[in-house]
Amino acid sequence: MENHKNIKDDEFNRKQTEFVLDYLQEHDLVLYNDNLISASKAFIINAAFRWAVDEIQKNKMSQTQWSKTKRMIKQYIAGIVDLEWRKGKLRSIEVNNDNG
Repeated sequence: MENHKNIKDDEFNRKQTEFVLDYLQEHDLVLYNDNLISASKAFIINAAFRWAVDEIQKNKMSQTQWSKTKRMIKQYIAGIVDLEWRKGKLRSIEVNNDNG
């Protein structure tokens, strides 16, 4: 039985990884320059999506909260907010773009 569970977990993790990689590429967040690959926001985006999926699986996240999470990630990509975790929850922090 344990082996069967591990196969399902491995498949689920592979699908999560593919989803995040596709998302990063769709939003031009993976940059290639010769032998250098840069994806500066990938770690946070990956962690945010994995956290959200875990919350959904535990029935701790509603469809509204999922939509809000996706919106926060898009704002993070746009540089409008930073993301952080507080007390096990993903939170957005407005970025101060004042140059004066």
